[in-house]
Amino acid sequence: MRGALSTGVTSADVGSPQLSTGRSLRGVFRFLSGLRGRLLLAFVAISIFVVVAAAAGLYAVGQVEQSLARTLRTVPVALDARELLRKSEKIIGIGPRLASATSTKEVEALSTRLRDELAETSEILARLRDTSLDLDPLNEIEEVMIQLNKNLDLMWVAWSDGSAASEQKSRALREAFTAYRQFGNLWEQKVYDLNAKLVRLQGVKASADAGPEEKRAAADEFDKIATSLLALEQIERQAGEAYELINRVATLSETAAEINNQGVQAQETARGIEERSSDIEQDIWVELSGTLHQLFGALAGSSSIFSSARRAIEADADIRSLIEQDEALAERLRAAVDQLVAASRREIASAEADAVRAQVLGRRVLLTVAALSLASSLLIVWLYVGRNIVARLTKLSGGLTAIAGGRRDVIVDTRGADEVSAMGQAIEVLRQHEIERDVLLIERAETAQRLEQLVDARTRELNQTVATLKETSEVIASSIQYASRIQRSILPEANLIDSTLSDYFILWEPRDVVSGDVYWLIRWGRGLLIVVGDCTGHGVPGAFVTLIANSALERGLLDVSPGAVGQLISRMNQLIKITLKQTERGEGSDDGMDLGMCYLDDGQKQLTYAGAGISLFHGAPGENLEEIRGGKRGIGYRRVPFDQTYSETAFPVVPGMRFFMTSDGLIDQIGGERRRAFGLSRLLSLLDRYQNQPMTEQKSLVMNALSEYQGEEMRRDDVLVFGFRLHDSPAAKEIFFD
Repeated sequence: MRGALSTGVTSADVGSPQLSTGRSLRGVFRFLSGLRGRLLLAFVAISIFVVVAAAAGLYAVGQVEQSLARTLRTVPVALDARELLRKSEKIIGIGPRLASATSTKEVEALSTRLRDELAETSEILARLRDTSLDLDPLNEIEEVMIQLNKNLDLMWVAWSDGSAASEQKSRALREAFTAYRQFGNLWEQKVYDLNAKLVRLQGVKASADAGPEEKRAAADEFDKIATSLLALEQIERQAGEAYELINRVATLSETAAEINNQGVQAQETARGIEERSSDIEQDIWVELSGTLHQLFGALAGSSSIFSSARRAIEADADIRSLIEQDEALAERLRAAVDQLVAASRREIASAEADAVRAQVLGRRVLLTVAALSLASSLLIVWLYVGRNIVARLTKLSGGLTAIAGGRRDVIVDTRGADEVSAMGQAIEVLRQHEIERDVLLIERAETAQRLEQLVDARTRELNQTVATLKETSEVIASSIQYASRIQRSILPEANLIDSTLSDYFILWEPRDVVSGDVYWLIRWGRGLLIVVGDCTGHGVPGAFVTLIANSALERGLLDVSPGAVGQLISRMNQLIKITLKQTERGEGSDDGMDLGMCYLDDGQKQLTYAGAGISLFHGAPGENLEEIRGGKRGIGYRRVPFDQTYSETAFPVVPGMRFFMTSDGLIDQIGGERRRAFGLSRLLSLLDRYQNQPMTEQKSLVMNALSEYQGEEMRRDDVLVFGFRLHDSPAAKEIFFD
């Protein structure tokens, strides 16, 4: 058809206006006959109704907007009025809280809050004056707020005076209590002394050896002392009455008149004490008068407890009067605010009525336009969308569902030139692709089956390898456990240690099953040799080095005279270097150990120490531990000379002296919040703090401290700490040196 049309157009017709217009019309017709064109027409029709509905809505919104504008002008006024009432109630409420405040800090906080509330209240009043409200309520509110501010200032002054009076009253009470207690102690002593004199004079009067003159003098002295005792009894009773009056005024709430009456009674009591001072010996009165005058200081004067109590009562009365005035002002303030709120409500009600009328009109217009839009939409959907588009799409959907379900013989309708036809062509292409995919899936299934067979074969091989590795691991674990038993066999037996040291602890914790840290306790000559060693590494390598070190120690004990610990370390260094072939240049392992040795002589009077990288810490009873550093070089290692010497340190031993040697495993353990090393200072501080505890208790304390500090961190190295305390026990010496 297109070919026939093309042949019917001559070259003369190409540029004619009629032909161009015809082409444009045909293009428009083809567009409108397509799916997009038809839907566009439906969209335009519905849009017209939307425009009409929008115009009606804009009209209604305009009317509502005018009403809202009136409401918006009125609502802030009502809100400000309510906020003004709320803040005024807060300001009034601060008064009683200020009156019951117990500290200057609390009063300052309330004063700061009061100033803030007053500043905000002034801002609200300023905003309300800019409106068209009646000024009479505003003037009333402002006048009330000014008076409230004055009353609160007066309340602050009254509280400050009452607080100062309460502090003065408490101070006077403390001074009176101290003076009364001191007076009582002196009075008891003097009464005791006078009674002793009476007993002595009574003995003189009754003695047959005393002459008449001596008996008369004793009788006169007896009468004077009896008079003094009677006066002292009366003074003590009156001082107690005075103190009771002071204590009553300080602890009870009474009126000013009652306080005045009690003050007069207290002063009369003080005068009565002064009058009876002449009946007491002068030296006794001089000692008692100092404390009594301190007690009288709380009875009279501007700083007396009675004056302070009167000031506190007067301040409390002023505060209560101001609170009553604030309550009356609050009623005036509520009445003025209610007038403002009532005016705002009337204005809001009028604006709401206008808004309701505009809403009713807009609702009617919108309902009419919505009904027309709904009717036209139903017609468009039923006449075009339902009968043409939906039916064809339903067929295409059914075909697509069948293809997805596995059917490949579905016939897809691809006729037409609109978008739905294009969708049909796309579904047909999809059907062809699905046919090709089915072929590929069959090939992939065959490949997967071959791969599964290969995986099964490899799995069987892997299971066999795992079984072999498990068997090997069990053999290795059994060997390490046996090595642990061998290593423990070279350690000193517990009964040997218990028979030689009465107070000791050994904290030995291998990081793995076997350890690179080792210790010995050996009888050497007539003395005792204690050795602590830290070999290279840990686990199995470290354990091998401990066995080499044990052999070197046994040989060294035969080659060196008892007590020469420095020579013994030098000999062990040579033997280890020979064993590890470290004497030849460039050959042998670079292994070795740090060592610390202590030799205690047969009388427990002197201890000789030598070290190769491990220090000795010692301390007398009641003193902190002190460190004796050994040589910086260990034994073994290629860098240590074959003829390396190690110095000795000998010092006397006193009963109760403590000794400790430790490897670096505990000291270098990482832990704590900052992930730092445990540290030597932490260990020494712990041992000094609990030095009076038995060594077994100190071991538990060290273990708990290490565990708590380590937390979730991994153990880095083997741990060894050897500690002992020497007691001057003859029985222990016999067992030890037998």
